[in-house]
Amino acid sequence: MQFFHAYWKERSETLRVLFRQRDQALVRKPMVRCIAAFIDQLCWSAGAPVASLVHDDLIQQIKVAPCAPLNIDERLGYLLRQPARYLAFIQLDELEQEFTKKRAASMRRLKKD
Repeated sequence: MQFFHAYWKERSETLRVLFRQRDQALVRKPMVRCIAAFIDQLCWSAGAPVASLVHDDLIQQIKVAPCAPLNIDERLGYLLRQPARYLAFIQLDELEQEFTKKRAASMRRLKKD
């Protein structure tokens, strides 16, 4: 269930290099793929696939995911609007860290029960 964590670790350094080149067209496609993988991971952490690609429906599904980071709707909205910005890269990295921590805490609680 740690797909995105491994996926992100593999790609984040490559993305960092691409951002240093300051070519937004070059970085857009790999960032969109990483954002999509993050969304997929969030939905599957709640036990369901992505139900809809309609923005409002997608945000509603993600907001109720048990491991969703704080303010996920606003933060994810920014990522979807501006995927080629360096700030989006930083935001996605922070979301990945928060998701990983919440997921680990959730798994520990399940093991205790």
